[in-house]
Amino acid sequence: MIGVEDSNKIIELRSTGLSFDNIAAITKVSKPTVMKLCRDRQQEIINQRDDRNTDTLESIEQRKIIYQTVLERASAELLSRKLEDMSSRELIGILSSMEKALSYLIPPPASKAPSSLGNLSDNDLKSIAQAFVQAV
Repeated sequence: MIGVEDSNKIIELRSTGLSFDNIAAITKVSKPTVMKLCRDRQQEIINQRDDRNTDTLESIEQRKIIYQTVLERASAELLSRKLEDMSSRELIGILSSMEKALSYLIPPPASKAPSSLGNLSDNDLKSIAQAFVQAV
């Protein structure tokens, strides 16, 4: 028979998606005992997974709010400047920062080609920056 602490640890590990073999190795409890415990407490495992997913969704929503605020501030800063007076390096830096910030919200497609901002002309960079400012 296993103690309450070990039993709770097994349920916690299973709720994270670990296999019975891994849980047995970590807790030093036999695999059949781990399987039986998990079967008996299946609803608790499901509840812990749901709680973890809810926490993750709330975290994503909080990050979206933060990034939206940052992007609004960046947009206001860009609007306060004359883009024609900015160097290519400054525009590339701004675009790269925006791209990085947005990548946290929207994962890139698997086949995304590497960024080639360095190959754009000054006029192209200014047009992209102005379009971004207007879109935000």
